Amino acid sequence: MVDFASGDIRKVVDGTGSDQFPMWGADGMIYFNSDREDGTLNIYGYDVAGGGTEQLTTSKTWDVRWPGDDGQGRIVYELN
Repeated sequence: MVDFASGDIRKVVDGTGSDQFPMWGADGMIYFNSDREDGTLNIYGYDVAGGGTEQLTTSKTWDVRWPGDDGQGRIVYELN
């Protein structure tokens, strides 16, 4: 994440696995999907203000794929 005014750069993701499809949320979060925990893609949220990352979906069998914004503040995705 880059602050163009100051030139500051903040690393948003860490760990192993893939991190994909980042989306800005109106609530100050960056949402993305990743297979960092167990090899299954799930949705995570990164709190821009606090700096913490939280796993939001917990699929263990099927990947959470192609997350996107439905235009009403909700994340939609494909599962199975």
